[in-house]
Amino acid sequence: SDLGTVTVNPIPETILGPGIVCAGSSIILTSATLGGSWISGSANATVAGAGTTCTVSGVSAGTATISYVVGSGCLRTAVITVNPLPAVITGPGNVCVGASVTLSDVTPSGVWTSANSSIATVNATTGLVTGMAAGSTQISYTTTDGCSRAQTMVVNPLPAAISGPAQLCTGSSAAFSSSPSTARDLHSFCSRQALPSWFLPLPALRQGQYGLSHRNRNLRRLSL
Repeated sequence: SDLGTVTVNPIPETILGPGIVCAGSSIILTSATLGGSWISGSANATVAGAGTTCTVSGVSAGTATISYVVGSGCLRTAVITVNPLPAVITGPGNVCVGASVTLSDVTPSGVWTSANSSIATVNATTGLVTGMAAGSTQISYTTTDGCSRAQTMVVNPLPAAISGPAQLCTGSSAAFSSSPSTARDLHSFCSRQALPSWFLPLPALRQGQYGLSHRNRNLRRLSL
């Protein structure tokens, strides 16, 4: 019988690079074999690039088989795991200097970090953010698989000190101001009457003494 010739082509070199990517992030894969093309076998990840290097971008949680195919049809594969992002961070996006707000994320076992602790600090476990100086920074929540969400936190400066008298007689009125807000008039009232919403009693002070507070929390005491 006639004998045929069979050519055995080599498979590409091993694919190198991380085996895990977060949804919304990218990794780089390489193979030393020249002249191949990259293919993703799943919608969980996309590939971009030609030659020995490609970028794999995570799309949704799951796995994706990434193949590197050369002209002979031989290929090398790598299975990439796409980890999900944490849930969306909830909570205020701004805080005043010296004040605190709490951020939360329903995804368990994560850690909170601040990109710039001179602007705002955050408790790693509770998500309590404290404004340190005016500006903005990124507050991130990172899960055990290394995937993270971030939220911009704007730290607002305190207004200038409230100006106005420290004492006021019952039945009289006075003007108080704090830049950049306009002056407000404190009209006649006695200490047992309802106070305007912007005039906040301080329980720690003795009866007849109150704290006049700007909405950004600058404070001046007032005695009646």
